[in-house]
Amino acid sequence: HDLSEHEVPYHVKAGVAVLEGSSEDLGSSSKVDKYLKRVINASGEHEVGLELVDKLLECGDEAVGKLVDSDLKMKAWKLVLGSQLTEEKVSVGAKILQSLPLE
Repeated sequence: HDLSEHEVPYHVKAGVAVLEGSSEDLGSSSKVDKYLKRVINASGEHEVGLELVDKLLECGDEAVGKLVDSDLKMKAWKLVLGSQLTEEKVSVGAKILQSLPLE
């Protein structure tokens, strides 16, 4: 089932904790990958999801490639642009831009 709007912040925190504990194992556990994809998709419209995108980008290209597509990166970028800018959001925005393919 889809995550409700009030559940999203809690699942983002759980997703970040999963990434911190097992970033090298991404792709080896389909349950973990499926859970992270659900959280990423549910949090794509919420600023709180930027925390998860940030953590994924820290995990490297392989993790990002498996879990985040360019559409989601663009959603996250738009969230950064539409938000009250903080040092953390500027940092996430820079990581997003660096991860986008040059066209």
